[in-house]
Amino acid sequence: MKQQVSSSRCILRASLPLLLATNLAVRAYDNFPVATNGVIEQSVSAACDGASYLAAVRGDAGDRSAICAQRISSTGGPAGSKILINREGNIPFAAFGGTNFLLVWEDFAGNQDGGSYSDIYGQFINRSGGLVGGAFAICSASGQQQDPRLAFGSNVFLAVWQDARSSPTAVYGRLIETNGAFRGSEFTVCNLGLSAEFPSVTFSSNHFLVTANVRRSDGTGWDVWGRLVKTNGALSTAFQISQSASLQNGYAAAAVDRTNFLVVWALSAAQGSDLYGRLISRTGTALAQTFRITTNANPFGPFLAFDGANYLLGWNANFAGVNYRYLQPTGLPLGGEFALFSSIGSQVPLFSGLLYNGSWYFVLGNLQIWNFSNGGPDVSDVYGMFIPSSMAPARLDIITRPASMRLVGVPGQNYAILGSPSVATPRSGWVRLATNNAGTGSFSFTDTNAVGNPVRFYSAVQVP
Repeated sequence: MKQQVSSSRCILRASLPLLLATNLAVRAYDNFPVATNGVIEQSVSAACDGASYLAAVRGDAGDRSAICAQRISSTGGPAGSKILINREGNIPFAAFGGTNFLLVWEDFAGNQDGGSYSDIYGQFINRSGGLVGGAFAICSASGQQQDPRLAFGSNVFLAVWQDARSSPTAVYGRLIETNGAFRGSEFTVCNLGLSAEFPSVTFSSNHFLVTANVRRSDGTGWDVWGRLVKTNGALSTAFQISQSASLQNGYAAAAVDRTNFLVVWALSAAQGSDLYGRLISRTGTALAQTFRITTNANPFGPFLAFDGANYLLGWNANFAGVNYRYLQPTGLPLGGEFALFSSIGSQVPLFSGLLYNGSWYFVLGNLQIWNFSNGGPDVSDVYGMFIPSSMAPARLDIITRPASMRLVGVPGQNYAILGSPSVATPRSGWVRLATNNAGTGSFSFTDTNAVGNPVRFYSAVQVP
C-alpha cells in the first residue's frame, strides 16, 4: 500500500495487498496504557531522548506515594517494567539532559529520614531505565519545600520549587549538572516580600523563564510574575506578567517559539475563571496586553508546548474533563477546542501533560474518580497518546479492504475525501465522497462504491 503526501493533500492507492495501517510506526490518537495497574497512579510529566520517552509516575502496588518512572516506546505503550525509586513523595517531573533523564519530586522525607517537612529530591535514570546512582537531596533546608518543576537547556538542569524556610513563602531554584554535581548553591528566584507560590520553568537560548504566583500586598488576589535565570545563575529583574489580580492562585504554563515566550494562566474572578495569556520577549519584556483565550468551564492548570509552527494548549475543565486547543504564535486560536481522552466508566480525564519531540506531541492523560472531600483521586490510571504537529498533512489509513479507512488530521478542522480511478486525473475531476470534521483528530469512512474497482485512489484535503 503506497501513500504519497504533499503539502495540500494526501493520496492513497487502495489496490496493493499490504494494509497501510500495519506499516505505520505511530498510530495517532490511539490511547495506550502508561500506568494502569489497578492502584492510584498519576503522571503529568514526561521527557523524550529522541527515540523513546520516560513518564514520571507517582504510585505503585500498595503505595500511592511511591516515586516511579515508566519507559514508553516510540510507538506507544510501556517498554519494560515500572522503574522504582524506593522513595515516597508527590507527583514527580522529568527532563532529559542529553545522556540521562532526571526526575525531581517533593520527597516525604519526614516519613523516611526523621524530618518533619518535605524536601526536594532528584534521581538520574539512563535511557535503558536503570538508576544512575541513588536518590539525592536537591534541597533539605528547614521548613516545607514543595511543588518542584524542572527544565533543561545548555547542558544544565534548573529545578525550582516553593519554599517555606522563612516567611513569606518564596520560590527557590538550583542548577544541576548532567553529572549530578550542583552548579552553585540554592538561590532565591522570586521573593518580593510577599508570598510566592506555584512555580513553573521553561528554557530558551541561554536562559530559563521562571514564573510564580505572587500575592498582592493589599491581599486582594494574586499576580503572575516572571524572572529570567541564566545558565550561570545570574538573575534578571523580576517582572509582572498578569495585569489583573486572580482571586485564586495556581500554576501558569510557559513555552517558547522562535521569538517569544507565551505564558498562560487561569484568572479567577467572582463570576468564574478564564484562561489568559501574554507574550514575553526572550529578554523578559512583556509585549502588548494580556488576552483572554477561553471563557468556559472554569479552566485551571494549563499546560503548553510548541511544535515549530503553533502551540498546543491544554487545561482542566472544572474537574469535568481536559480540553485542548491549538494557538498561533500570536496567541490567537487555530481551530476549535477539542478533547482527546474519553471517560472509562466513572473515570473522567483529569490533569494532563504534554511535550513535543520534533515530530509528534506526546500527551499524558489521567483518568480519575476525584474525591472532593479529601482533595485527591480515589481511582487514577495513566494513559498516553501521540498527536501529529499542527502542520502535519492529513493522512489516510486503510483499515479493512476494499476501502474502509481512517483520516488523521488536525483536530477541529474540516476535511474532504476525494476519489478517482487514476492518480493522473486533474484535481477538478476527483469526486468528493465525504466531508467531515476531525473533531478529535480523526474520523472513519467507507467507500461503498469501491467493490469491483481494481484500482482506486483517494485524496484527503482540508476545506473551509
